Amino acid sequence: MANSAPTKKDSPDEKAERIRDQVLALDVKRVADWIQSLVRTLKANRMYLSNNPTLHKFQSDLEARTWSCLKEIGDIPLEVQQFDLLFEDYSVYHNAAREESLAYRFYTDGVRQITLREGLEPQELRGFLDVLKKATDVSQGQDDVVTLLWERDFRHITYVHIPLEDL
Repeated sequence: MANSAPTKKDSPDEKAERIRDQVLALDVKRVADWIQSLVRTLKANRMYLSNNPTLHKFQSDLEARTWSCLKEIGDIPLEVQQFDLLFEDYSVYHNAAREESLAYRFYTDGVRQITLREGLEPQELRGFLDVLKKATDVSQGQDDVVTLLWERDFRHITYVHIPLEDL
């Protein structure tokens, strides 16, 4: 007769912790996918005219992912580091190429956190894309990201920044 060792059952606290970890992993993936869609849409905005069907496909995908993220996760706070955007202390975006990195552009202009809040409206998302497009367009004389965000006065996009004189 085989000797069967008793199986150890997780305590309720261990089970809850495991479930929290799984939910966090899904949320981190969801936000990383959303940022990838944001970056693709930003690139498409540079490549295609505003009436191009391909651009509209990118924009529709971004909108769907944005509303899905906000519905599933709630507010999306992103901590800004030099080459990374972090969600819940996990990198969801990394780009060390200074010329094209969103994180680098935010960071060098003093932005340390940006949060998309539940209730974000389509025109705010389009405005945010416009801010990113202007901030990363090297062919134009650029305003800093903080000024571009401040000018838009978004209701559902907030940011924390360091004054430029303190950088």
